[in-house]
Amino acid sequence: MTQAVAAHVADDRTAAAAEPESPTGNGERLKNSFQALLVAAIDRVAGVALRAVDDLAGSLEDVTARGGVGLAAALGAGKALLTGTNPVWGAIKAGFTALGTLAKTLVIVGLALSPLLLIVLALLLVVALLVVAIVLAIRAAAR
Repeated sequence: MTQAVAAHVADDRTAAAAEPESPTGNGERLKNSFQALLVAAIDRVAGVALRAVDDLAGSLEDVTARGGVGLAAALGAGKALLTGTNPVWGAIKAGFTALGTLAKTLVIVGLALSPLLLIVLALLLVVALLVVAIVLAIRAAAR
């Protein structure tokens, strides 16, 4: 153990002896220290900027990987706008194309059932109007 410590001290002495005494003054040391500080600050700022760019690139990759109906619809509207066609129709077509199978099936079933639901809604409206007419007739007869 003492031999290792002695070897370490001897290495330090030889390293100190190998380095020549530099005749630089205080101004030169200050300049070198300021340059080292400037390099460290630039490295740190560049590291922060690099992390920010990496985070932005990662979030953009997530958006493109997940995509989604909204992004597809926006891109479809832009494409339709550039080709001179209706952007609303382009957004609808692109959005429908981006839907999954289950969602497409539900949209088709909803569209197929909408005339039936419209008829049911019209019948409910007629029944409501008949109820209102009967109530008004009863009130008018009671006077």
